[in-house]
Amino acid sequence: RALLESRVQHRAGHFMPASLLDSQLATLEPLAADEPGVTVTLDANLTVVQIVNRLVGQIAKGRDRRIRQPWSV
Repeated sequence: RALLESRVQHRAGHFMPASLLDSQLATLEPLAADEPGVTVTLDANLTVVQIVNRLVGQIAKGRDRRIRQPWSV
């Protein structure tokens, strides 16, 4: 939470104030069994490029068994 708050506070000209962070986190829900999507645990301390590379790598290699149709690997 602290990392997210710091990032939101340092965004120049962003529409979302840090005061809304708690409500945004409270609304997060896991995918339901019938919802297509991908669930991957990633470290938020990584750079955006590192996160994207790891996510794409996992999907491309089919390592993440939590990918559900209509998504394909």
